[in-house]
Amino acid sequence: MPSTKSQTLHRSWRLVLALIGGYALTLGYMSLVSVALPLTGVVRSEAAVIGLLTGMVVYVVVIIWCASSRHLLRVSLLVPSIAAICHVTAGALVGRSG
Repeated sequence: MPSTKSQTLHRSWRLVLALIGGYALTLGYMSLVSVALPLTGVVRSEAAVIGLLTGMVVYVVVIIWCASSRHLLRVSLLVPSIAAICHVTAGALVGRSG
């Protein structure tokens, strides 16, 4: 069984990852949805609302995922990676949505 100090460190890291990493991932997701949906014919204002509303669900799911995962290293790598992919893809699509 891990020591109390180790458990505290893991819990703290999960909390930071869930809140800050989840926020970054959700922000990337919302920007990606808001930029990608108008390319399919959805009105920009509706795309922004869809991104915002589904982003709330994504944030809750990421927090639950970070808190309940048995593999802290995997989550620590996946959350920032997915956030970065969403941000980069949204940035690449911004020029096309003109």
